[in-house]
Amino acid sequence: MKKASSIIFLFIIISLLLLIINKNNQKLVVTKNKINITNQEIYYPKFGITKLDSYIEKYINEILKNNTASSSKELFIDYDYFNTKEKVNINFYTYTSHNNLASQTVTTINYDLVKGKITKETSLLKTDYSYDIVNQKIIDSNTKLVAFTFDDGPSHNTAKIVDILKKYNATATFFVLGNKVEKYHKTIKYLNDNNMEIGNHTYTHILLTKLNEEKILKEIEDTQNAIYNQIGKYPYFFRPSYGTVSRKIKKTSPLPLVIWSLDTLDWKYHNSKKITNKILSKVKDGDIILMHDTYTATVNAVREVIPKLKEMDYEIVSVSELFYYKNKEARLGYYYGSL
Repeated sequence: MKKASSIIFLFIIISLLLLIINKNNQKLVVTKNKINITNQEIYYPKFGITKLDSYIEKYINEILKNNTASSSKELFIDYDYFNTKEKVNINFYTYTSHNNLASQTVTTINYDLVKGKITKETSLLKTDYSYDIVNQKIIDSNTKLVAFTFDDGPSHNTAKIVDILKKYNATATFFVLGNKVEKYHKTIKYLNDNNMEIGNHTYTHILLTKLNEEKILKEIEDTQNAIYNQIGKYPYFFRPSYGTVSRKIKKTSPLPLVIWSLDTLDWKYHNSKKITNKILSKVKDGDIILMHDTYTATVNAVREVIPKLKEMDYEIVSVSELFYYKNKEARLGYYYGSL
């Protein structure tokens, strides 16, 4: 009899737990809320769970309170979420910009549906960095633009490419490796002094899909700090090693992700004619072109292809300039191959 009673009691407990979970799960009808502030629309989710919704509203209002004191400050908030029968996970991606200073925050909030409480709030990263959008050029809105990008440097070839770009009033983005920055500290400063954009390309060029979030973040942060130590500002864009993007990488990166739309295959051919022909035969407005400033053939190709692109009415710009002149906003959690 005691055994039967125990079984019945256990069955009742399990049934009650399942009822609570299902009840809470049924409440999870997510809607999108909007706040209009300083001519901006801020969106955030509402889950139909009083405690969670109140917490989120308080969180959003705190962000607005801290970041809208200046009318010239721009604020953007993005989010994603997923839920199981036991929990709701919400990721908020927040960044602001004011003059040349930007601040980014990724915050994760977990709500336990069974216990009915918020179990964790983690601010993964907050980065303050300076960034330059080189806008000294007078570029008509109808002008065709192409962004030159160079990976895996700095190297002994980097300054040569900078000199060619300067000759034609062109700019580019150099996605550098953190473990090369100190060795080529003069080159890093040369890039910065000549209005070239410096991007983050990981510290060791390891394949990030092999790493957990903590190690991915370390690859990015170590490179940010290495560059900051040389020029006093942090990169604005991140290009994952090998151009590999996954959901984990998009979620973890504190910087907007930039890939490419045209691969010159300079790493494969080591032939300036083939590199040049690849660009000229495939290029289109808004392309982001991948090259490497580690190869002499690439230096020769850059010298040859720029005047030909000019004849085709293209302007060669950095990634930041491409976003600027195309009037596009780079967002966290997304990746960009062209504009």
